[in-house]
Amino acid sequence: MSTYTATIYFDEFEIIKHSGNDLESLFVWMLTQAQGKFGNLSGKITNNRTKIIEKEFRIAAHE
Repeated sequence: MSTYTATIYFDEFEIIKHSGNDLESLFVWMLTQAQGKFGNLSGKITNNRTKIIEKEFRIAAHE
């Protein structure tokens, strides 16, 4: 089982999920997935063992 799971959301809907053991690589993966996209995107990386959210990001829609 992977140590971390990264999840990306559009508004409150989960759109993609990816797991791995390297926290920084997962964070880069999340930011890369969100790059160039528009809308209310957010993401979080959760430690699968402790269920603690290790990192988060949020991109708000341009008005």
